[in-house]
Amino acid sequence: MPLMPDISTHGFWIDWSLAIITVVTILVAILSFALIAIAMVNFRQRKNPTATRHMSGWITRFIILDIIMIVFDIVISVYSTIGWAEIMVRGEESLIRKHGEAVHVNVVARQFFWAFNYPGLDATFGTADDFTLANQLVVPENKLVLLALTAGDTIHSFAAPHLRIKYDVIPGRETRVWFVAKDAAREDPYPVMCTELCGLGHFQMLATINVVNQEDYTRWLETRTLTVGAP
Repeated sequence: MPLMPDISTHGFWIDWSLAIITVVTILVAILSFALIAIAMVNFRQRKNPTATRHMSGWITRFIILDIIMIVFDIVISVYSTIGWAEIMVRGEESLIRKHGEAVHVNVVARQFFWAFNYPGLDATFGTADDFTLANQLVVPENKLVLLALTAGDTIHSFAAPHLRIKYDVIPGRETRVWFVAKDAAREDPYPVMCTELCGLGHFQMLATINVVNQEDYTRWLETRTLTVGAP
């Protein structure tokens, strides 16, 4: 089953890691089973009625297979580590230097909905123009978005497959997530779901992400005056 289309700037690290792991696993499996099948044919009882210790050639083949697996493991580890560092290790200042000023949104998960808290036009939380959306996240295209995730009751998990994001949301702890979304041309919103079993209503804990161009986002932010949902 193919992955959902990637609309993030960082998702290629994850997609390529999965692709490399899949290809390597298939190749190693084919080599391993091929060697096992050849060994079963060559050392079958009818052909070799008595046990033999002369297996130097086969030992060499298995050593070569082990070396190949080690090389593949190194390639996977190096690529995955670089991708992990690019996605997880970068601090807020580093991200802002690379992508420009960020849009900050505080996300609160509760049974069974998502609350997205915006700081309003002044970009400062705790002022009169703050507002909240229930189960809807609106973000500008090609703009750094920083989410501060926390939970108000039990453990949840924020999963946005098109953005290659999946993070646990834990009560009493703030988890910071970043992304830069592309593809504002799509009219249909992208799904967000909870992927941590959190109660009987877990299946309906859904939200959407709307990616719009910067002009539409600015206009939407200016006209957004009502609070929707609950923090």
